[in-house]
Amino acid sequence: MRTKNDGLCNVSKKIVCLKAFKSLFCITKEQLETIRKSLIETEHLPQDGRGRHDNRPHRLSDYAKQAVLDHIKTFTLLKSYLGDYLLQELNTTRMRTLFQDAHPPYDVSHETYHNLLYENFNISFGYPRKDTCSTCDELVLKIQYAELKGA
Repeated sequence: MRTKNDGLCNVSKKIVCLKAFKSLFCITKEQLETIRKSLIETEHLPQDGRGRHDNRPHRLSDYAKQAVLDHIKTFTLLKSYLGDYLLQELNTTRMRTLFQDAHPPYDVSHETYHNLLYENFNISFGYPRKDTCSTCDELVLKIQYAELKGA
C-alpha cells in the first residue's frame, strides 16, 4: 500500500514514478526541487547560468583589439585578382613580435593575434607564384618558341 509521499510526482497532469523520471532524464532530486521551486515562484523554468559571469581577467580589451587591427592595417598589401597578400617574409609570429615591440602595454598572445588577423581580414602570405593555368603557360611558351624560330 502506498503512502501519501511515495515518490510519485504530478507532471503535466500525469502521475509518473519519480524514480523512473529521475533515471530517464538523468536528473537528481535536488535538481528537480530547484525546477519545482522556480516554477512555483516565477512560473518559468530556471535559466542556465553557466558561463554567465564577468570575471574574465585575461579578456582582451576593446582598445587592445583595435590596436591589433590598426597594426595589421599598416602592412603593405600586394593586390591580385585572387586576393590580397602580405610579403612572403612576414608571418603571424613576426607580425605579433612587431606589434609587441610597438605596443608594450598590450600583452596579446600569438593565438589571439592570429585569430584577429584571420577573422577580420581576407589576406594571405606570399604572392601567388602563378596567375595563369598550365595550359596558358604552355601556349605562351609555344608562341615564344615560334617567335624565336621565325626570327
